[in-house]
Amino acid sequence: MSISFELSAVVIGALAGLLIGATGVGGAAFATPAMVLVLGISAPLAIATDALFVLAIKVVAVWAHRRELVSSRPIFVRVLAGSIPGVVLGVLALGQLQGIDGGELLLKKALGVLLILTASVSVGRAIWGGRNVVPFVPAWMLPPISLVLGFFVGLTSIGAGSLFLPLLLASVALPFRSVVALDLSLGLIMAVALAGLHLTFSTIDPQLLLGLVIGGVPGALFGARLHDYLGTKALISTAGGLVAVAGLRLVF
Repeated sequence: MSISFELSAVVIGALAGLLIGATGVGGAAFATPAMVLVLGISAPLAIATDALFVLAIKVVAVWAHRRELVSSRPIFVRVLAGSIPGVVLGVLALGQLQGIDGGELLLKKALGVLLILTASVSVGRAIWGGRNVVPFVPAWMLPPISLVLGFFVGLTSIGAGSLFLPLLLASVALPFRSVVALDLSLGLIMAVALAGLHLTFSTIDPQLLLGLVIGGVPGALFGARLHDYLGTKALISTAGGLVAVAGLRLVF
């Protein structure tokens, strides 16, 4: 592994950490396509390595946002009841795709589509930031919706934070920053399950992972502080733009 490759991994980790610390977006939505497009590694290896990187960054991000955490045990239980089985099914589907001709190309397209969706969610964050939302999703719908979203998280490692945020906004009546903190906490639990599954069923790159974490941890801490000084809408719009560009490049 060359020095330029290792430095690139540190820079990718730092940028991803900065984005997730500031906005909650970027751990997988930025790092996975960056590894594929910039470092030139395969999509399955990028997804598996990124799953462990996201776990480390989620721990730091949740700690940095700990003051906004609000206990909501019923939401936790219902969302996790659907999302964890979905994550397991997604990782198993990823393993099947790797053995199919054209599977990696299909996976790249799926990554791109999900990234574009994630960018759209980022715009929603900017629009709804700071508001209290009246819940309209009934409690019984949370597990099946979470199952579908969890499947895509397991398949691509993208979206544990971004894809679940709209569901939480439609399910709880809390200030936006508290919903983001809840979203990060749920994402951390899913990241633990996802990382364990990839360690069991997938191949990771330890040196690449080390470089990502070396850059990502200080990036997340700085990003959390940056959130207090710069406008939320500007940060989220920037993150959404980066994610959308990466998605478009993977699709086209």
